[in-house]
Amino acid sequence: MSILPQHEHGSQRAPTTKKFCRSTTRQWPTGILGGLGETLDVDPNLLRLAAIFLGITSGLLPLVVTYVVAWFVVPKGQRR
Repeated sequence: MSILPQHEHGSQRAPTTKKFCRSTTRQWPTGILGGLGETLDVDPNLLRLAAIFLGITSGLLPLVVTYVVAWFVVPKGQRR
């Protein structure tokens, strides 16, 4: 008995994994947190609120630097 899903013809397939990329649909302002929300199946607005809270409590500069670096490093996702 296998825990992997079965195809119609009895062959097994590996579970799919989501790749982190910038969102093209939830893109405000650059799609970083929208893409993270899509990858983690979390509402991007909750991630945005968490980022604002983190920015207020830890200082804005580390958050801004991390966001700008992610903007250039994380690839843009495919349009659906």
